[in-house]
Amino acid sequence: MHHDLIGFAFMWATMSLVMMVPTVLRPTARVARGSRGRAAAFLLGYIACWFAVGIPAFALTGVAMGSTVALLACWGLVGLWQMLPSTSALLRKCQSLNSERPALLLGLRQGSWCVGSCWLLMIATMATVDRFALPLAVGIAVMVGVAAFIMWQKSPRASTQSIRMVGVAVVVATVVLYATGMADGGAVHDMLTMSSPAHF
Repeated sequence: MHHDLIGFAFMWATMSLVMMVPTVLRPTARVARGSRGRAAAFLLGYIACWFAVGIPAFALTGVAMGSTVALLACWGLVGLWQMLPSTSALLRKCQSLNSERPALLLGLRQGSWCVGSCWLLMIATMATVDRFALPLAVGIAVMVGVAAFIMWQKSPRASTQSIRMVGVAVVVATVVLYATGMADGGAVHDMLTMSSPAHF
């Protein structure tokens, strides 16, 4: 599928707003303290961080879309990233924001922590949706599922061990898909699109 900068920019902005903003609703309320201005400043700083990494994300997404094997490798990196101590540390910071400081600065800090912990996951998700040209309903379902996972791993309910176990599961899944040859012949595409309305 053609990987153009304008289309990517639109998709990246949409995913940042639709997928990532809901994951910081609680911090936004805590920082705002009833002030719409503080809420807006916080979200502006937060979204600015995601927009700032758009160009590197464009290049990496293009690499991941090069082949199904490259896409599987990207998901394998997502799993490895989940297992890093630095990722767990960033996710803990997402839970412990000091709401007394200037809202814009807090938004930039929260955004940088989220980018550091979730950027590879966003790239892999976008590359998957884009490479296989998933039907709208399937693409939305994938993005909603990823957003729900991000919300979970930012919550106090998610322990460091459970987050790392998810990483292990992702790595194992990518290895199995590659080893069994499911990366070839469109089998991965078939699995992703089998729930499309066109198949019913």
